[in-house]
Amino acid sequence: MKNTPQKIFLQVNNNDYYDKEEMKQIDFKELAEVTWHDERLNESDLVYVLKNRFPSNDFVLGMIVALIISLISTL
Repeated sequence: MKNTPQKIFLQVNNNDYYDKEEMKQIDFKELAEVTWHDERLNESDLVYVLKNRFPSNDFVLGMIVALIISLISTL
């Protein structure tokens, strides 16, 4: 997918309607009408960061090189 944001902000308390103590009592699973944006709009926005589930190409390449060096040194 193109232009996927690396970080999004969930607006769970639009315009900071609830104070910090009230927010502690709210269950995320019971929220309705949650919106998101690629920038923080409210102090109470929850930040979600995209994490790659697969190792980077540099990591994989490094592991392959290490394996080759290890195999060559055993000859």
